[in-house]
Amino acid sequence: MKFRLIVAVITIAIIGLFGMVIYLAIQLKSKNKDLALTNVELQDSKAKYITLETKAREELEKCLNDGTRNSWEIASGTNTLTAYSSFRENCNTEESDCHKEDLKNAINVLLNAQGYVQMVETNGNQLFTAVPLTLDGDFVKFKTDKSVRTGAIGINDCGSSNPAKSGRIVKDEIVKVLKKCQTPGSQSVWAQIQYTN
Repeated sequence: MKFRLIVAVITIAIIGLFGMVIYLAIQLKSKNKDLALTNVELQDSKAKYITLETKAREELEKCLNDGTRNSWEIASGTNTLTAYSSFRENCNTEESDCHKEDLKNAINVLLNAQGYVQMVETNGNQLFTAVPLTLDGDFVKFKTDKSVRTGAIGINDCGSSNPAKSGRIVKDEIVKVLKKCQTPGSQSVWAQIQYTN
């Protein structure tokens, strides 16, 4: 009798433990699906941002040509690098020194994060395309999505000596190059960039 009771208790405990394992596995699978969906939504948002930036530039140029609104209001309302570049390119002396400080501040707010990405692979393959903007500094866009890191891999004096992923930029997202670092004995080039997070 006592033996049957012990066997019954152990059987119930095993069934309960098995049920708990199944429950935790279902919860983990659900969380992984939620995380994957969030990542897809983030990528879609950045892609939509690039599309909207292109449309905004076209609308900005149309408004500037029409002369119906103040060009600084249009550029700051649009709040994209291409809009600010168009504003600066078409700025006239009536624009209070072309809003030089406002322009600088707006770009720093827009490009609100910094990190490091590889620009040139060890074999010399360039991973970016230069973007000709009429803004101070060098601007590029990358040919594919890129992970942003806290430092350059293999270069000790370029950011963190133990670089970790800190962000992501998507294909054709415009970023500002702040500093370039070359890997010793290699054609590899990394850059510290300023980008929109």
